[in-house]
Amino acid sequence: MKNITIETLNFPDPIGTVTLKRVPRRRNMTLRIKSDGQAEVLVPKHMPKAVITGFVAERSEWIASNRAQMLTRREKALEGAPQVFSEEALSDPKVKAKELRALRKQAKAALEPKLELYAAKLGVTYNKVSYRLMTSRWGSCSSSGNISLNVLLVLVPEEAQDYVVVHELCHRKEMNHSKAFWALVESALPNYREPRRYLKEHAQGLMAQVK
Repeated sequence: MKNITIETLNFPDPIGTVTLKRVPRRRNMTLRIKSDGQAEVLVPKHMPKAVITGFVAERSEWIASNRAQMLTRREKALEGAPQVFSEEALSDPKVKAKELRALRKQAKAALEPKLELYAAKLGVTYNKVSYRLMTSRWGSCSSSGNISLNVLLVLVPEEAQDYVVVHELCHRKEMNHSKAFWALVESALPNYREPRRYLKEHAQGLMAQVK
């Protein structure tokens, strides 16, 4: 969303740093804990800072408890996830860039045939396809038909790859997540719920490594 302004608020422990996002047309305040344990508060654009800090301070116990739960889930997810980059890559940007190029090459080889297959099955077309390292989603499809796919898909089972490809191609007919959209997904991939569940359960362990 455009025109969001972002600030940083600093509180004593156990709250610590909180990201403040002022969102146009928003009417209430929402406090949430992101997957990396970072607290974030979304507020109306002109909400006084004193009101915001009071709102956050009153919820210090909630923040501490939910942050601990989120970080515990993150650690468990990381334990069971394939390693994205080698230890050498984590300390050497050149090695990391080389390994990322290899991931892109693998993703293109694995996913392009699936795009062609399911586009024909669904009776849709698409424009440009890009393979990128994403930290919060598996893919996207623009209104102009440009599709982006996460290179991390090469690290998940083929059924999950199929689901993401079908999901994005279905947006060529339905740019939403309506009943019609999910019916379209099911028409091409009747068992889509299982790989969808798999991705929800394993996304954090993979994506947390590249944030």
